[in-house]
Amino acid sequence: MPNTIPTSPIIKLPNVYVELAALFATEISPIDTVNVTAYVTNKSSTNGQAKIRLLINGTEEESKGISVDSGSTTPVTFTVQKSQPGTYYVTVNNMSAGSFTVSDNSMILYISIACLLLAFVLGLIMICRRVTI
Repeated sequence: MPNTIPTSPIIKLPNVYVELAALFATEISPIDTVNVTAYVTNKSSTNGQAKIRLLINGTEEESKGISVDSGSTTPVTFTVQKSQPGTYYVTVNNMSAGSFTVSDNSMILYISIACLLLAFVLGLIMICRRVTI
């Protein structure tokens, strides 16, 4: 009798990965938010699960566990708010989503206050001239 090697059935593992990640704003103010969406695909014939990690400047900000049916793609959206002015680089499971910038609106505030003060001073000057005439 020839030697036969017993075989096990082939087990197909899920192949779940982030296929695409995108930002939906590139410049925001400190009070705004930016949505980051990752499209998670499962290319196998078996349903699968994955932990989707959102990293900002290399630091994990949030994660979500998801299930993805075989042969399908599932969107996963994160909402991010940053109050410090600067540029933030975003990745989702090592897939770059791009970057966004939080603008520094303090200059606009200072200019607005200066304009109001100037208008007030000019108003006082006009009133003083009318009183002295």
